Amino acid sequence: MALSRWHTLVAALWAGITCGFLYTYGTFGTALKDKFDLGTQSSTISTAQVAIGLITFTSGLLTDRIGVGPTLLVGAAVNAGSWLVFGAIANGFFTVPAPVVWFSLLACCATWGGACVTAAVFTVLAKNFVGQSAAPIGIAKAWVGVAAGVATTVYVGFFPTSDESPERLGYIWFLSAACFLGVALAAPMLKLLAEPASGDDLCIPNQWRYHLLTANTLVLIATTALASLLHDSMNSTERTVLSS
Repeated sequence: MALSRWHTLVAALWAGITCGFLYTYGTFGTALKDKFDLGTQSSTISTAQVAIGLITFTSGLLTDRIGVGPTLLVGAAVNAGSWLVFGAIANGFFTVPAPVVWFSLLACCATWGGACVTAAVFTVLAKNFVGQSAAPIGIAKAWVGVAAGVATTVYVGFFPTSDESPERLGYIWFLSAACFLGVALAAPMLKLLAEPASGDDLCIPNQWRYHLLTANTLVLIATTALASLLHDSMNSTERTVLSS
C-alpha cells in the first residue's frame, strides 16, 4: 500500500506526542526537590525549559538544512539521551557537583531535542497538506497539549506512587524510553510525499464530520468524568476500610 498523506498525519501525531512529554516536570519535580533538597531552586529547572524556547527556532533551520529524517533522528537522540542522563543522576547512579545546574542543562537539551521533532512534524504536515495545512497542524498542536497528561496517567497507573516518593523518579526512565520509541515507531511513515494530494479526499462525508467530532468529544468528556468518579469512589472505600 502506497504511503498517503493521512499516514503521515497519523505518524505526525504519534511522534508529536513525545514533544508534550517535556511538560511533565511536575510529575517528578516534588520527589526531585525532596531528594536533593533543592528548595526554591527546583523552579530553576522548569524555568530553564521555558527559557530555551527562545532559541528553538534553530530546530527549524536544522530541518531545512539536513531534512526531516535526520532532524527526527537528532531530536529523538538528544531528547531521550538527555532524560536518560537526567534519570541516572536523579536516581543516584552517579553524583555531580551543583545538581541544579546539571538538571537545568539536561532539561534544556531535552527541550531542544523535542523542538527538533516538532519542527520535522510540522514541516511534513505543512508540505503534505498543501492548501489545507491549518487543520492538520492545529490537530497536531492540540495532540501535543494533551500529551503531558497521557504520559503521567499511564506511568502512575502502572506504578502508583506519591508525588514525594523517591520511586517517582523512575518516571524519568519512562520519559526517556517514550521519547525515543514514539519517534522511532513513527519515523518510517513521517516523510515528505513526492506529489502531495490536494482537495478533499477524506472517506467521511463533509456533512457528517462535525457531528462525528462532537460525538467523539462528548464520549471523551463522559469517559473522563466516569473515571474521576470511580477513582473517588475507590478512595472513599479504601479510607472506610482503613478507618474500620
